[in-house]
Amino acid sequence: MSQLEACKEILTANMGIPSGVIALLDKLDIHTARDLLLYLPVRYQNRVDRVAVSNLEPGVEALVSGTIANTYYVGRSRRIFVCRLEDETGQLHVPFFHFYPGQAARFEKGGSLTCFGRVRESTRSGELEMAQPEYRLQADYSWTKGKPVLTPVYRGVRSRDQTGLRSAISKALRILGEEDEDSTDSLFSAKELPGLASALHIIHLPPLEDQAGLSGSLKKAYQRLDWEQILARMLVGLQLKDARMVGKARRVEPKREVVDAFLARLPFQPTGAQHREIDSLLKELARPYPMRRLLQGDVGSGKTLVATAGLLAAVESGAQAALMVPTEILAQQHLNTLQQWSLPAKVLTGRTTARQRRSLLKQLADGEPCIVVGTHALFQQDVQFADLALVVIDEQHKFGVHQRLALWEKGEQPHQLIMTATPIPRTLAINIYSELEIGVLDEIPAGRSPVTTVAMSKRRSLEVMERIGRACRQGQQAYWICPFIEISEEIEEVAAAETVESELREHQPSLRVGLLHGRLAGAKKEALMNDFCCGELDVLVATTVVEVGVDVPNATIMVIDSSERLGLAQLHQLRGRVGRSEKPGYCILLYAPPLSENARKRLAVMRNTTDGFAIAEQDLRLRGAGELLGSQQTGRADMRLIESLMAEASNLPYLQKLALKNRRQPVAR
Repeated sequence: MSQLEACKEILTANMGIPSGVIALLDKLDIHTARDLLLYLPVRYQNRVDRVAVSNLEPGVEALVSGTIANTYYVGRSRRIFVCRLEDETGQLHVPFFHFYPGQAARFEKGGSLTCFGRVRESTRSGELEMAQPEYRLQADYSWTKGKPVLTPVYRGVRSRDQTGLRSAISKALRILGEEDEDSTDSLFSAKELPGLASALHIIHLPPLEDQAGLSGSLKKAYQRLDWEQILARMLVGLQLKDARMVGKARRVEPKREVVDAFLARLPFQPTGAQHREIDSLLKELARPYPMRRLLQGDVGSGKTLVATAGLLAAVESGAQAALMVPTEILAQQHLNTLQQWSLPAKVLTGRTTARQRRSLLKQLADGEPCIVVGTHALFQQDVQFADLALVVIDEQHKFGVHQRLALWEKGEQPHQLIMTATPIPRTLAINIYSELEIGVLDEIPAGRSPVTTVAMSKRRSLEVMERIGRACRQGQQAYWICPFIEISEEIEEVAAAETVESELREHQPSLRVGLLHGRLAGAKKEALMNDFCCGELDVLVATTVVEVGVDVPNATIMVIDSSERLGLAQLHQLRGRVGRSEKPGYCILLYAPPLSENARKRLAVMRNTTDGFAIAEQDLRLRGAGELLGSQQTGRADMRLIESLMAEASNLPYLQKLALKNRRQPVAR
């Protein structure tokens, strides 16, 4: 990215950028022209092609032009000014709020008006309207000057400030220039990708013909930035790994016979993959520099056992270890498991009593060997470890970078094991986590039954309730997951947990039904989960709070309501709550027809496979780079899912070679 070196100058009013825009950029952490160029759009608008009034649809942004047929005021206070715009195909109501009399006076009957905004149905009349649009009192006004282009929309900026930001970015593009550096790089030339300067020009000012989606020159421009980011990530990862190799860490060298004796006492036989990952983990813990290891494993693959071997190794070496989890429910479950396996474990969460907390904090400060299982409470300021040797983070995607770092800083460069049950393709993992050692659990422990997955319309909900009733009368249990707690007026199709609970009690009165969601107090949540785990509840109606960690082997049915609204990773996590014993498991995906094409594909993937890694690859392909004219594009190169890496995995050796060749070079931002 050496072309961006010329764009490091701090933004000032001398560059023709108004002071108000500079203040806005400062809030966005944008201080140089380079920052501006790398602040990418989240979506695009077509402000060039006009749409006839008769062709307008609710929910769509459009540009319309016509004649002012009439104006009037509505509302109790008569403060809503409405202009009725008319073209040769029909009429459109255009309400404006808080207009000054002088503004309203400019809208003369018979005058010309051009508007851009989102169309909706009026709550009063049911007719189409475009409320509070951007407007010009001209018939042929165009918001784009010169060559017709799509209008970029940027994240975190109000509509009225978008114009100022676009103007500043245009100035940054002029500083960058349009001439690309000569490049003989086989990767970019073979793919016919544009140079960096051209790519940034296209991304900020894409040609109008790219409005149908990620195609043409815009696709090539984003691919160029994707590859830049791949290389940057790998270089940073290699540099971080180099820096870690010279760090000093407490060597954890337990007697191997202690771990072997622990594994021999288990009531089940660990898989070959578990043995392999335990061996790798123990070898890395014995090194004099800090371990940083990512353990990927599908739902139910036994990551906890691998982590437990590391925790045992730490305490047997006379050190302390911490296991951080995202929820109190999961913390209590891990604590119970560790105590069942006779490990010295204690819990620290927001519900830990003051007396228990004081005792535990003293134990940690005194350096007494132990394992602490906890939530975010672990990295609070008053929690001080005297000898923290190992940090294990479960469900790492549930924590932010700063949260993970806050716990790591509690020790003197402790070893770190990061676990996730949301698998990602290995080629992508090598890029994203290039600074980590990566382990994979690719076997499922014996005694787990396959889960049969079916998709059903919500019209058959009563049929599903009857099926649950029959299973529960045979001694089994079931989950019913709903995305929301209460019915939403805006999303009427989405089932509410409270409504489902009521319907279950009405149609299956013999069932013992519990309702679990995030608004409940911690004690109530724990009591409900304990009742369900102990078999005192037949059905647990819940929000996605049970997505991770909950383990009830007797639960055989998972119903996911409004499944079309959830992503593949979340659906797979929820399905993993059943099939955890020798009893067959069933997952029922309820959906509200009609399904979109993308939702249909997601549910098909869930029906056809239970392999989390295969699902992750399909998820990556389905999500792709987002919808350029919709709301699904993240808009930042460092946050985009790099689908081109999946499509071009054969180039990975080339990337690694290039990264190694340049590993000592400074990495561009």
